[in-house]
Amino acid sequence: MSERARSLYNTASTLLEDGKYAEAFVLAYAGLKLLKLEKTLEDLWNDFMSTGRIEEEDAVQAIDLLRRSLGIRKEPIIEIELNEIDLGILGVAVIAMILTVLSGDPFWLLPLWTNVISIPCIACALSIFVERVVRKSKRIYLEEG
Repeated sequence: MSERARSLYNTASTLLEDGKYAEAFVLAYAGLKLLKLEKTLEDLWNDFMSTGRIEEEDAVQAIDLLRRSLGIRKEPIIEIELNEIDLGILGVAVIAMILTVLSGDPFWLLPLWTNVISIPCIACALSIFVERVVRKSKRIYLEEG
């Protein structure tokens, strides 16, 4: 039963992101009905059935209620802070990639031994950049409102 409700939640969330509020509300209400919690949205459902219209806030409320009743946490927002050093490392990697391309076929503008320097430089710069970004990234869970 909860697997069906979870599937309805996933589909309703996708529809909400696409701006299809009425469809998302109907699926969220169906999921709540499967979980026997439809009484909490009875007034909204009756209004929807009489008018055929639903506001975005009401659809979000229904989907949030279904999400909480299924025990699903909100997806976190991952915040990454980049500073001048990170951008400099990324710049070094980009310059090394440009040198690698210019020293190869079909350009041959630089000697081939340039790759001996640029390829390890790319690997090191990108490794350092990824390590710094992963270390500095933070997961932020929005508070339930």
